[in-house]
Amino acid sequence: MGIVVNNVDQEPFLYLPGRPSAGRWVRFKLVGTRSNRDAIGSRITISAAGLTQTDEVRSADSYVSSSDVRVHFGVGDAPVIEQVQIRWPDGSVEQRTGLQINREHVIRQSED
Repeated sequence: MGIVVNNVDQEPFLYLPGRPSAGRWVRFKLVGTRSNRDAIGSRITISAAGLTQTDEVRSADSYVSSSDVRVHFGVGDAPVIEQVQIRWPDGSVEQRTGLQINREHVIRQSED
């Protein structure tokens, strides 16, 4: 299946996606209970296969826009997420270990 893109005063462009990437991923949906419900401003740090990555929950990237508040990480060939640290907007910190890859994890503040 492909996508056709029409730009003003240009020829249409046909995008045919290649085969899916073989890389693995993990996604987090945080739910604040003591902080704001969407956990905006929370910082997530993951460690997997010797690599550490950090990202922050944000709701907008520019004027009058909103974005997905879930945080997505690519983890290459990592078999498991060894450690996750969440720093919530209220300053509290939680950690999880041994999380599965290729799935979304919903984490509620102050719950194990």
